[in-house]
Amino acid sequence: MFAAIPFSIPLLLTLSLTVIAYLALRLFRHIRYNIWVRTNPEFAKIPHLPQHWLLGNLINVGKHLDPSLPRHPDYGFEEIWNKLDRPPCFWFDMALVGIIVLVVVDPALAEAVTEPRPGLKYSTLKSDTLQSFSRLLGWESLVLVHGEEWRSLRRRFNKGFAPTHLHSLAPLILDRTQIFISRLKAFAQSGEDFLMRDLAQDLTTDIITMVSLERDFGAQTSGKDMGENAWPFGIFYLTKCLAEQAFKVGQGFNLLQSIDPVRPFMAWLNERILNWRLYHIVSEKLNETRHPPSHSTDSKPSTRPSRSIVQLATADLPPNRALINNTVSQIKSFLFAGQDTTATLIQWLTFELSKCTSMPPIDPQYAHCRAIYQALVDEHDAVFGAHDPFSALAALADPTSSEATINTRLPVTNAWVKEALRLHPPAATARYVPLESANMPPFEIPIPNANPNSSSSSSSSSTARINGLRIYNCQYLLHRDPSIWGHDTAALFNPSRWLDEDYVRALPTGAWRPFERGPRNCIGQTLAVLEGVVVLCCVARGFAFEKRGGGKGWGGEEEVRTTLRVTAVVGDGMRMGVKLGV
Repeated sequence: MFAAIPFSIPLLLTLSLTVIAYLALRLFRHIRYNIWVRTNPEFAKIPHLPQHWLLGNLINVGKHLDPSLPRHPDYGFEEIWNKLDRPPCFWFDMALVGIIVLVVVDPALAEAVTEPRPGLKYSTLKSDTLQSFSRLLGWESLVLVHGEEWRSLRRRFNKGFAPTHLHSLAPLILDRTQIFISRLKAFAQSGEDFLMRDLAQDLTTDIITMVSLERDFGAQTSGKDMGENAWPFGIFYLTKCLAEQAFKVGQGFNLLQSIDPVRPFMAWLNERILNWRLYHIVSEKLNETRHPPSHSTDSKPSTRPSRSIVQLATADLPPNRALINNTVSQIKSFLFAGQDTTATLIQWLTFELSKCTSMPPIDPQYAHCRAIYQALVDEHDAVFGAHDPFSALAALADPTSSEATINTRLPVTNAWVKEALRLHPPAATARYVPLESANMPPFEIPIPNANPNSSSSSSSSSTARINGLRIYNCQYLLHRDPSIWGHDTAALFNPSRWLDEDYVRALPTGAWRPFERGPRNCIGQTLAVLEGVVVLCCVARGFAFEKRGGGKGWGGEEEVRTTLRVTAVVGDGMRMGVKLGV
């Protein structure tokens, strides 16, 4: 029976030798890479924990970044940073699993990483580790591409994210916020616990889809498993699946995930379905731009201005397949990054409000929390009127005055948003410096102190070359450095710091960078802050929030912690209770 099978011993031998040769080459390159890392005199100058001759920092750093710990890697970096006596940067060697990273904790170094320089026209490259999110964000995503391709996309989409344009959409944003308020009122009446994560994500999803596509997907009004949340073709359902199926960068090496054949297939399938859905939606929207529908009440429908981000970015381009596919990638990025990080900001704002409205008077921070809360309420009463705790909904919906109101009449509210972004940054940047070449000169950073773990005779040098390193600007540590933000107040939520002009003027350049800085800063930062300000204005006086399920942040209880799910998200989904009135 085996004679019928086309079987050849020479063929099998050839295939076996080919596989062995390939694996041997990979092993050789891996060994050579590890030797280069361990013997690089430039890396030896940079502060780091002691390295094992074979394992590098796999053990002593790995225990701080253990993926089984239900926390964000930033907490592990904080422990390492403290062990090293808080240097401006440090690096760790996990070359055995292909990871070597420079962690930056100094504003000046962070600025150097994100600003243009010779060989890096638009600042350092985005890290190759982000490619694991390509199916989620889109292969041509503004987040992932480099060089002139990135520059062209940024110029096109800047129009839709311009502050004046976004403020012109105030009625749309307030309309969606009204639904958010109604849902909170329903929970206040029922007394049920809820996850603020779910409500905030639904709100920000509704806003980003309307702003980018001018299309209502009904994230807040559809049931949990209905509409675009439904299996198997719902856009939000598919986006959540792709987020779960992406490799968890920064949470260690997972062998089972790496060899799992089902995960990549399901990710491919979900990506194909999502792309198919979005392709038809974008195609329809571009067709609307060029052939607007007729309305009996409008004698000149073709003069109706384009309002959506997609329409503004593609107005002068032919709607061919390449343009539609590229636009689909950007929409995928906006759908995830545009709602996830802003939803996290809203969760933290309500958390800080909960400390002000539910903290017992015996707590040492009670007076501070009541003071910052009263300043917020007084501002809202003065701007929107004290007659109705929800009066901001109508006042901010006026596009002719909302921009001036938000930018000039709400300094305390803006300070609350800035302080929430300081203490709880929802994302960070991961970069990469290419190896030295004819087109890539040395990338040198200052090293103020010799590294005590270095045996190099040149360890007293004032600079070190970091070509070949991945770089992580750790905003969590940058924003909590006691030497910058105050030894007694760095970890304290204190919006009033942003109202002290002398204090703000004394901060180092780039100390506050929740959306990163430089050419590749976050394109959606104005929209994120706008949503945060609007929500805070609409909920601060009308609701009393209470953190439930632990982590109240007072009375000695542990603060709510973040975990990593592509971005930094609240570990427990921010379980809350809410009451009407304060």
